Amino acid sequence: MEFLQFRQGLNDTTIVLIPKIDKPTSMKGFRPSSLCNVMYKTMANVVANHLKPHIHHLISETQSSFVPD
Repeated sequence: MEFLQFRQGLNDTTIVLIPKIDKPTSMKGFRPSSLCNVMYKTMANVVANHLKPHIHHLISETQSSFVPD
């Protein structure tokens, strides 16, 4: 079976700290946010949308807590 080879760094994510308040003085004043590569997010959405109609065949009833309906 041949696997897809992605360009190095395609799924890299940058973690940034967003201030919750004006002039934070400690780490509690920030919230983390992850910035994913746009191409990676687009590809992940395409794959997820293609899997949606088949997900009930791929995941058993006992493991479906995050599957809608």
